[in-house]
Amino acid sequence: MRTSDIPAIAQRLSQTPPPEQELKPAAALKMLAPVLKKMRAAGHTVDSIRAALATEGVTVSRRSVAQILRKPRSKKSATRGEST
Repeated sequence: MRTSDIPAIAQRLSQTPPPEQELKPAAALKMLAPVLKKMRAAGHTVDSIRAALATEGVTVSRRSVAQILRKPRSKKSATRGEST
């Protein structure tokens, strides 16, 4: 290696993509939430969504799917303990 090689090496290294990271199932669900909500609106059940996720290698509980599909409560009603 020569000093003149360093700029080219530095450029190649700076263009190297980071390694893929394993996602936990909860993180995958959050990322997929918009698609899952569209599936639910189209008539899929929680169990059919869960089965579709499992087919794609995302193994999650029924409860986790149901939680991600719930409409978020407003901050005001959440602080009072009221439901929407």
